[in-house]
Parts: sequence; structure tokens; C-alpha cells
Amino acid sequence: MLLPNKTQYFNSLAGDCTRNERDLTLDLDGHRYLQNFETCSSVIPVLKTLQEKYVFRNDWIEILKFLNKYPLLASVLVEAHHNLMQYFPNNSQVFLSIDVDPEDQRIDRLVASVASGLDVDVALDALSAFDDEWWIDALKWTQGKLCITLE
Repeated sequence: MLLPNKTQYFNSLAGDCTRNERDLTLDLDGHRYLQNFETCSSVIPVLKTLQEKYVFRNDWIEILKFLNKYPLLASVLVEAHHNLMQYFPNNSQVFLSIDVDPEDQRIDRLVASVASGLDVDVALDALSAFDDEWWIDALKWTQGKLCITLE
């Protein structure tokens, strides 16, 4: 598993990460955006990588804000996609969305849902194998803020 321990991760961000609100110009999808919110500059390059791997159901700025709140998720998402493609190799799409509990708006999480095109039983078996062989170990890095499921 390539995920760093929390101390290594936060030490690596120490020079990049500012915890004050500031203006930030982002250049994504050929457009420049000026945003004012708390951010870690190390999340922005990962966001480009995530846009190449996932289909965002929410606006990318909302995804960026979520990843800013939970920066460990960015690395988990990159590695999760790589591992998912080992279990769903047939050009599967993975959708990424923010799910908010309708009963308690303070409870939110990212949901990565795999559209595999496989027979339901085959897809469930593949997801179960992914869970057992990779996801269970990676869960400790998600802070309870990421769910991986089938479309």
C-alpha cells in the first residue's frame, strides 16, 4: 500500500498548506477560476488527476472544498481508482459525488460509484474482492468520509 502515515503526509504539506482564506486562481479544463477559500496547494494537482480518472457529479469546486476539509482522501482516491480498475478492467466508469445526509446536513461523504457494465452478480463479487483485498486496509485513511459502491 502506497499511502503515507498521517505524520509523513502532514509534514510533507507543511510548506504547501496555508490555513488562511486567500484568493486562489485555478486553471482547470482550460478555464481560469478565482476562488476565495481555505486551501492546500498540494490538493490542486491531485484534483486534475482525479478529473482524469473520475466522472464528477458535483461541481469540481465543491469536490476541491471537500478534499480541502479531508486532505487524506485525495491520495486514497487516486490509489482507489487504480485498484478498482484491477477488479473492473472493462472500461468501467467511476463516478464521484458528495452525499449529504438529508436528516443531518452536517454529515457528508464522498461516494465513488462504479458503473462496470458487468452482470450484477459478477460486479458484486468483484466489489467484494476489492473490499477484502484493498479497501478494508485503506478505510483507516478515509475518516469515514468515502464510500465505494456499485452504480
